[in-house]
Amino acid sequence: MSAAPSDATPTHTGSCHCGHVTYTGSFDLVSGHIIKCNCSICHKKGYFLLSPTSTASFSLLTPTSESELADYQFAKKLVHHYACPKCSTSVYISGFFEMGDEEIPFMAVMANTLDKRLDGEPLEDLRKVKIKYIDGRHDKLELLDEPFPGGAW
Repeated sequence: MSAAPSDATPTHTGSCHCGHVTYTGSFDLVSGHIIKCNCSICHKKGYFLLSPTSTASFSLLTPTSESELADYQFAKKLVHHYACPKCSTSVYISGFFEMGDEEIPFMAVMANTLDKRLDGEPLEDLRKVKIKYIDGRHDKLELLDEPFPGGAW
């Protein structure tokens, strides 16, 4: 589970391309990291996953209900891949990963959907955020500094 946000963790806004889907959340872009995964959907969609400091800090603003978003699931249907129903921008994912008999909750936005910080400071340079790689193709969630086979930089 993620650590609780500190007062120093800024709140960001984010949106899809057309602006129909908007959200806020606290993201640590200084000491945190973006995740790239080599599983089929993450690889084909080019996901850059950024988890909020806590799932409680994430708030979907518009539309007001996830039922109004496009929702794609596959295989065991443990993870929802939410997108804008108008412009098709992938905005965030949420659900569970299985590790043995345990279900681990997970939520992340697409880092490229971040728009700005609410405190008025400039948005952090995403080129400077550390990227970590996971081998989702083989259900291994260990974070490494280089991509696994089948993954992309």
